[in-house]
Amino acid sequence: MLIPVLIGMSILVFSIVHLIPGDPAKTILGEKASPQVLEKMREDLGLNDPLLVQYKNYMGGILKGDLGTSIRTKVAISEEIKPYIAATMELTFFAMLFAIVIGVNAGIIAAWKQNSWFDYIAMLIALIGVSMPVFWLGLMEQWLFAQKLHLLPSIGRSSILNPIESITNFYIIDTLLAGDFAGLKEVIRRLILPSIALGTIPMAIIARMTRSSMLEVMRSDYIRTAKAKGVKEFFVVYKHALKNALIPVLTVVGLQTGLLLGGAVLTETIFAWPGVGKYLYDAISIRDYPVIQSGILIIASIFVLVNLIVDLLYSSIDPRIRYR
Repeated sequence: MLIPVLIGMSILVFSIVHLIPGDPAKTILGEKASPQVLEKMREDLGLNDPLLVQYKNYMGGILKGDLGTSIRTKVAISEEIKPYIAATMELTFFAMLFAIVIGVNAGIIAAWKQNSWFDYIAMLIALIGVSMPVFWLGLMEQWLFAQKLHLLPSIGRSSILNPIESITNFYIIDTLLAGDFAGLKEVIRRLILPSIALGTIPMAIIARMTRSSMLEVMRSDYIRTAKAKGVKEFFVVYKHALKNALIPVLTVVGLQTGLLLGGAVLTETIFAWPGVGKYLYDAISIRDYPVIQSGILIIASIFVLVNLIVDLLYSSIDPRIRYR
């Protein structure tokens, strides 16, 4: 289903982008440009061709690895978008790492200690986390940790006083390859606040899902048998129960990872993070059709691939799935 999903997504994105009000030629040349100059620009951009021809040309380039050229910068999108994709993927990875580590363990302990004070507090925090707007949390983090306590930087991906030499566009990897441990420390410090802001909602969802799934598994006969045999409760929970409770949790993790890749625009804007969300926002503002189409298609492809990996992991976690 991977290929038809991507084809359907490309058609949907192409159609929606061309329904956006506005004229790219007028955006580029300005309101005072003459009709003849505007018409020439539309012809050069291929905007006068029928939509089917435009779509055919676009997909033909995609299949050849050509994502097109930005109307604004005149640079090949395949090269221009790389650092933005890397920035968003790096932020998404750390946001999901925070969400998974905190969310899964909070959900496990809440189910293990059902109806205890920890259970009530954990689920209350999860409810607040789901309800809390990302932009408000980001601003509060900046106000508290950057302005009041001066513990962490509030904007940017790296310090302008110590720029990172880009090798892979992933700053964590680049600083390790260069042996720049001071730069590595600075990159991690700048990742903390946006990662927490972006990962709070997934963390809350994962915690609630883990608790619910664990409670169902903990009532199973084999769990009672393990307890009756004298297996320590920690191993019963983390070795026997957790593995069988992971399937719905893994599904949520896959979906949330894809959502973070495409939904980080607010976080990236607040923290001046040069990611693909901000890149696409700027492209939408000036009707840069090739950038919008290619950027969304890349995010959709990553989203689908992440969920494909999740589907493949199901059989590793629960071998019974292979025989269904």
